[in-house]
Amino acid sequence: MIWDQVKGRAWLNIRRTVLVVAVAAIFQVAIFRFLGVHALFVTFYPAVMIAALYGGLLPGLLASALSALFANYYWMESTGHLLIKTPDELLGLVGFLMSCTMLSCVSEAIIRANKRNNESEQRYRTLIEWAPDAVVVHRDGHFLYVNSLALWIYGTGTREQLQEKHFLDLVHHEDRDAVNQLLTELQEGKKISMQEFRLERMDDGIVTVEATGTNIEYEGAQANLFILRDITERKQAEEALRRSETEARARADELGILMDTVPAHIIISLDPDCRHMTCSKKTYQFFHVPEGGNVSISAPEEERPTYRVMKDGKELTAEQLPMQTAATGREVHDFECTVHFDDGTSRDLLGYAVPFFDNSGNVRGSVGIFLDITERKRLEKVQLQSMKDLGMQEQLLIKQGRFAAMGEMIGNIAHQWRQPLNTLGLIVQELPIYSKQGLLDQQSLEASVQKAMQTISGMSHTIDDFRDFLKPDQARVHFRVREAVQKTVSLLEPSFKVMGLQIQTIVDEEVSIEGYPNEYSQVILNILTNAKDALLERKTVRPLIEIRLFSERGKAVLTVTDNAGGIPDAIIDKIFDPYFTTKGPDKGTGIGLFMSMAIIEKNIGGRLTVRNIGDGAEFRIEV
Repeated sequence: MIWDQVKGRAWLNIRRTVLVVAVAAIFQVAIFRFLGVHALFVTFYPAVMIAALYGGLLPGLLASALSALFANYYWMESTGHLLIKTPDELLGLVGFLMSCTMLSCVSEAIIRANKRNNESEQRYRTLIEWAPDAVVVHRDGHFLYVNSLALWIYGTGTREQLQEKHFLDLVHHEDRDAVNQLLTELQEGKKISMQEFRLERMDDGIVTVEATGTNIEYEGAQANLFILRDITERKQAEEALRRSETEARARADELGILMDTVPAHIIISLDPDCRHMTCSKKTYQFFHVPEGGNVSISAPEEERPTYRVMKDGKELTAEQLPMQTAATGREVHDFECTVHFDDGTSRDLLGYAVPFFDNSGNVRGSVGIFLDITERKRLEKVQLQSMKDLGMQEQLLIKQGRFAAMGEMIGNIAHQWRQPLNTLGLIVQELPIYSKQGLLDQQSLEASVQKAMQTISGMSHTIDDFRDFLKPDQARVHFRVREAVQKTVSLLEPSFKVMGLQIQTIVDEEVSIEGYPNEYSQVILNILTNAKDALLERKTVRPLIEIRLFSERGKAVLTVTDNAGGIPDAIIDKIFDPYFTTKGPDKGTGIGLFMSMAIIEKNIGGRLTVRNIGDGAEFRIEV
């Protein structure tokens, strides 16, 4: 293809050369000889010049040779052949050929220079046309030149449409005064550094650009050159990030308030060595540590708090504490200890702690929830011994049972908060990584914020359920038993699933009773907790707890059945007695089932019984 073009161009130059030399020869013969003018090479100089200027060196040399032949042939006598008579004529021929050769060389140099200039200009125009930024040249506000990207930024497809507009007409009306001031500075010869302003596109859109400007000479006169870069997406991302940061701070404040309202102390460690732990404001105050400090006994010596943790009269090391134990991958339940402070005071705690895992299954920290049971312990040691009235003792035991239920619920909150807290941690860690890699666009940022908000909402819902569950009932009301069952199961089921326990609920019909719904729910909680402990202690294969609700002879009947092997006949009649327990002294108080019977029979007016059935035990509540 290229070779064909070269050959075509060469033949064109040859034909052009022959033609102009022939025309010069005609003039030589027809005009100069007719007039009797003796000018041997006058008409051939223009022919050589034309051939050299249009074709370069080779066509110029060819024209020189042909011109020499024609000039000598026609200038001599009509002999019909070449003839040189005198040395002057030979000298004139040599001079003609030399001057024509020089003319051809100069023409070749001019052609090459023009070609290089054209190629350079073409490359420059191509670079400008496809530059990564918009290039705009205007004079007195009238567009003279724009590249392709500038057309896109202005929202038009043709330069003609853009040239009908004035430069300031397409600047956002709120930014026109500032841009007009920039134009004035350009007219004064100043160079504009990076500026931001908005453009009103011709398709009614709005874009934000960064712009630099300077004066240039364009087509023989001064003009203004602007380099524009579209930063609309970046500005939107920055604005979204600012909004997200504001929302995140607001949600963090809400979460802090939420944590401070929880009737428990929440501690979080995001490193497997537990060298730094954070907590709520209330917890900082509890541990006598300044807000924002470190409450971890595993902290470096200069940050380590001064309180001591005792259990069974012995001071515990950092490795024996619940948070540090959970950070090794083990869950900690029903951990009772006493915290001693430098001022001589002490507080009793009941704690639960669970590990955090990353996406690879490695432990990355732990979260713990601790309940202040100092009052409960005091009641156990002092008030219960001084109360002789059975009714007062029963009410005290019910309060103690409520504390025990609160402890059980704290453990379930720890389970239900473990995954949301882990999710929040991963979201926070991902944002700077995505930002550093340039992947943090508006869509991914909004998705992360939405996911974090959903997670925090779920955590807040858990706390609301927990708070409502423990709120004392003020009066007897009619309530649906199914709702009390569902509320209790929803709070326990996540932790039961972690332990491999399945809860199955069967509701044959909708029944309602009159009584205290929260106290009724606490009874269900105590029965389910006892069933869980029995299933775990006996390591039952495929452990199952079945809850069934139905109506029988006008009464609402709720049965809770497990497959833990049943209750030994020697103790089945004692399980509702106060302080009777089959667990160790550090794992049970023996008041849960006593409290449950007191609530059902004395407060609600129903009946609570137990029997062995099949491969387990069945608790039956009739109201």
